[in-house]
Amino acid sequence: MDNRRTLSRPAHIIRYLETRLSASNDSLARRFGVGAKTIMNDIRDLNRTLTGTAAIELDSGRYRLFIIDRDGFSRIREELFERIDSFNLPSNRHGYIFRRLVQQTGPLLIDDLVEEMSIGRSTVTGDLGRLKAHLAPYALRITGIPNVGIELVGDELQVRLFVLENMFEAVYADYPLDDEFVEIIEDAAADYHLDGATTESLTRWFTVMIDRVLTEHGLTALPGRYLALTATPAFTLADGVVNAVGRRIQMSIPSGESIFLALPIAGMRTPTDARALEQFPSGTENEVLVQKILDRIDAEMDLHVPANALLKEFVHHITFMQNRMKYQVYVKDVALGDIEREYPVAFLMARIARRVIEQETSLRVVDDELGFIASYFQVFLEEQQVHREPRYRVAIVTTSGIVPARLIQVQLQKVMSGKTEYQILALDAAVPAVLDGFDLVVTTAWSELVTSTPIIELSEFFDNREILGRLTRLRYDKDVDVSLAAGADSILVSLLDRTRFFRLPPEQSYRENTAFMVGRLLAEGVVDAGFQDRLDEREAQSTMLLDDYVGFPHLGNALGNRVVFAMGVVPRASGEPGERVIFLLALPAKTDYDDTLLVRIYDEVIRLAGDHAELDLISQLASYEEFFFHMARTPSLSHKPDGEPR
Repeated sequence: MDNRRTLSRPAHIIRYLETRLSASNDSLARRFGVGAKTIMNDIRDLNRTLTGTAAIELDSGRYRLFIIDRDGFSRIREELFERIDSFNLPSNRHGYIFRRLVQQTGPLLIDDLVEEMSIGRSTVTGDLGRLKAHLAPYALRITGIPNVGIELVGDELQVRLFVLENMFEAVYADYPLDDEFVEIIEDAAADYHLDGATTESLTRWFTVMIDRVLTEHGLTALPGRYLALTATPAFTLADGVVNAVGRRIQMSIPSGESIFLALPIAGMRTPTDARALEQFPSGTENEVLVQKILDRIDAEMDLHVPANALLKEFVHHITFMQNRMKYQVYVKDVALGDIEREYPVAFLMARIARRVIEQETSLRVVDDELGFIASYFQVFLEEQQVHREPRYRVAIVTTSGIVPARLIQVQLQKVMSGKTEYQILALDAAVPAVLDGFDLVVTTAWSELVTSTPIIELSEFFDNREILGRLTRLRYDKDVDVSLAAGADSILVSLLDRTRFFRLPPEQSYRENTAFMVGRLLAEGVVDAGFQDRLDEREAQSTMLLDDYVGFPHLGNALGNRVVFAMGVVPRASGEPGERVIFLLALPAKTDYDDTLLVRIYDEVIRLAGDHAELDLISQLASYEEFFFHMARTPSLSHKPDGEPR
């Protein structure tokens, strides 16, 4: 193996097609130990890079490189190889140094590294220092005397885990994995109905395992907790692969290597194929754990997630996730930041789930797992929104003809659900018997209509914010079920009125200011007498401060059948400690509202909580009117960008 240069897989593909002239997708996948889909993605990315100079085309089932502009192709090729492979990049130097250390059978001289990479000794010394820091979490060390030689010291399992999580491409990008080995792996994966990504992961783990075994770096011992894997389907699959390969190379491979190869299966992402799920059953103890998670979410957020909505898939996810945590098989979630930003309510639910899992299992749930958990909850929230959103019928009644009515319909379509049905009626056809069959009537006929159906009266010229405000007030003030389109309104503004906007003294504590707000609502007669006591009990169990800036006390209300919302601002300067805003919510019995309303409130509150600069500004507002216009001028605070689903 040439230790001087480790090309990336895309660069290797170019070199391979230059020398072999053509290659099938499967042969390239086997050559580089990855899935066929990965090769397809590499080819797609390469074609984008080569645009105008060359193209890799699929011809009769085989990839061929066609060069259009040889000079241009040569320049891009040189840049590609240099960019990926240059020792001017610290990451490439670190990968090369680690590769030499992990493959070395004795001490490695720093002078050899200096010569091989054609860089200064001080650069190598600095790189070694940084590499030591990366190795420390794995209890791996680089020891030795520079003039005598350095070597990698530590547990073999940790060496392998470090390679798989950080340095696989640097060490094994050009590893010549036998085609028969790849076939054995793929056959086993097919027997268990594993997807391409899991098969690719299994191949990577196998590559590390077989290389370390053949170079006399086998596993001598594993922590005791790993022995439990021998009673799992993951071990059965892995052991079958190891034994088949052992027969192929006429070598007895220790059972510890089968345990190692079982790890990527035991900790895989939840399969999408139902047949695969049947191969890897989850225990009843995880069903109990999931129910505890859902109960805690209900207790802390007042969001009820029926167990049957998530139970089967989520229980499997929790099973595989616990294996990842137990056996240190970590899966990176590159979309973690996007999920937290785009789905704040689901992410808050995931944080609660993490606390329950850690309390019940004593396992530490890493941040990357939060994104995966949140994704399950977001699916549930989206499905609940769809299931609770019936098809609405809206009558548009106008005295000015079909064109103005069509204009009204166009404006309504911008703010109402896509499932809404519209019918335009002439005034003489808008009799009570007809109008009573609609869910909503929008009219320019000004008080000439008689119907039990809710009516919105508009001029023929209105903007989206006007109609949206009218619709949301109809929905939440008068308990009329109106299906709005996602994203263009502030639910907080819609629920609030000027009598429930409070400017609170900063010298008072969060609990004192909350009690003042509750007292005002009690005096107004809109919350029950025991509301404050129950709120105190709930705060004692788990604070409803979302962070240092925002409080969100919310609780069931035994009085009335409408949502009661109040808001208090606490004026503070930027950087000054203490909460800025308190959102107080009193909720009627669940029969009088559905969780989709609470989810929308949570969504907007959490988005606001994530923008401390805006909260500093909001804390200085003196009235409901100022808050209204502030939110109108800053619509991004209350919803996602246009066109995205809530």
